[in-house]
Amino acid sequence: MTKNDSVSDANSDALQANIDAVVHLQLAIMQKVASQRGQPPKLRGQHPKQHGCVQAQFEVLADIPDRFKVGLFAKPATYTAYVRFSNGKNEDDTQPDVHGMAVKLTGVPGRKILDGEAEATTHDFILADNPVFFIRTADEYVQFVRSVAESAPKLPEKFIAWLQQHRPEDVPVLKSFLGGRRQESPLGASYWSQVPYAFGAGDGTICRYAAKPDASNLLGQISEDQIREAGRGPDYLRQAMVEHLTQRNMPAHFDFTLQVMDGATPAVIDNPTVEWDVPEQRVAIITIPPQTFDTEKKQAFGENLTYTPWHALPEHRPIGQINAVRKAVYLASSALRHETRKAPRAEPTANEDWS
Repeated sequence: MTKNDSVSDANSDALQANIDAVVHLQLAIMQKVASQRGQPPKLRGQHPKQHGCVQAQFEVLADIPDRFKVGLFAKPATYTAYVRFSNGKNEDDTQPDVHGMAVKLTGVPGRKILDGEAEATTHDFILADNPVFFIRTADEYVQFVRSVAESAPKLPEKFIAWLQQHRPEDVPVLKSFLGGRRQESPLGASYWSQVPYAFGAGDGTICRYAAKPDASNLLGQISEDQIREAGRGPDYLRQAMVEHLTQRNMPAHFDFTLQVMDGATPAVIDNPTVEWDVPEQRVAIITIPPQTFDTEKKQAFGENLTYTPWHALPEHRPIGQINAVRKAVYLASSALRHETRKAPRAEPTANEDWS
């Protein structure tokens, strides 16, 4: 598999030029942010603040309808997973943000699609607590990142102005995404893949993923106003996880669901800015057992992990221009980060000492 054959215009020089431009701009932003922090670029370009990386079990259910028994979900199985919760950009948890949930399964048989890592036994899902993405194409991605580089930390006004002229319906999507939200706990939020993935060998059937928390993951929901007024510190999301998993010694559970759509066209694939009116099907359960995760060793373990939607079986290959951009950006960001940290990049095997 070549690096861009998941998109309809896979051989387009223009597409590759846009991908290269995004990578260049994204790495420049990483260097700039690191310089402002007074340190080399050791953190991720996206979702740099890690609340915690926890060990979990990902159980593929046996009683799912045959329609959904594809690839990873073809038969019941349980995989050891490493789940990383994060902030999209803010170091202060009290500020609204987009939050991430990255799930890495281990021990998954079958050849994977990432160049040079076909024999890896990991499979990743990249999720965020917003159901849709805010950019449709690689060309728009270039404009967005360039505007961010020019205007940060302010809103990317040039890109917003372009949207208002050419695609005004996406302006509220962008502002909602960039505005973010406050969480009570990373364990109590819902997360979505936002962009689509293949579902099977053909190109016409696609899916989106989601992780939905069990009600027991939060002992009591409180409003955003209460969060704002509670006087919580900048690291309260990590503390919420510590309180739940370590101090209270309680597990956390998420339903892992699919939305599957047939007859996908390039117009649908390359428009992740809208939600799908498609039923959700639970196909797996994520269980995070009680554990002590907030240690220097385990935080470093999480920081050294590389998550990418291209750690995947062919039946679940990423599709669309945004995924093509993410492939290059994620790998370049990971390479810079690991070079700076002087830590080799390697996939976990579930044999790691998690004591």
